[in-house]
Amino acid sequence: MQKHQKTIQESYVEKSINVQLIKVNRHWYISQPSDELLDVFLSNFISVTKELNMNINSSSDGASQETSSFMEQAKKENLTIIPKAVGDEIILSTIKLRVNHVEEKQTITSKYSSPKTAKEGAKFVIVNVDVTNTSNKAFPFPPDLIVVDNQNREFKTYANSTNTIDNYLDYRELSPGITENGNWVYELPSDAESYKLYVKKSRTKELYEILLK
Repeated sequence: MQKHQKTIQESYVEKSINVQLIKVNRHWYISQPSDELLDVFLSNFISVTKELNMNINSSSDGASQETSSFMEQAKKENLTIIPKAVGDEIILSTIKLRVNHVEEKQTITSKYSSPKTAKEGAKFVIVNVDVTNTSNKAFPFPPDLIVVDNQNREFKTYANSTNTIDNYLDYRELSPGITENGNWVYELPSDAESYKLYVKKSRTKELYEILLK
């Protein structure tokens, strides 16, 4: 990066965004930072991460205009599904993971934000997990692990989960050997009677299927 800093000219962009404020004791505070605002603070990190995730999760067939669903891609790759339950420990290539508990809510909130209500006909699913970086280098935890319901509908983490719930895990830096506890938030249709979380172990054919409900 230091090498390229000398040769690549910095670029900037101007953009107008809405900032949600709350007045406390005659002072104004940011009550709910949006992803757009956090993108400014983090030097475009959130938008770049989302773009990388889209590229990683897209179909490997570049000639096709249609992208396969996550489960269709898993079938194409002939992945071996390994069933797991809440409370089971899962050992991945660089991460150790355990889902502690799952709950459904219509409204979520955090200490510094106003309540967020699920859309009509939807519900929030909060997944609490312990995650440990088992490698020797720090890295940000990748969001957008896929949840699939009993109607084979696929869901990524709730797009506006940043700062709408306390202790969220998206984009958190994982230091080597230190266990982090946090939450993922998904927004699912109210008629989703059961659902599973899928985690692929990199460089293997193993796909872990965690029954959440």
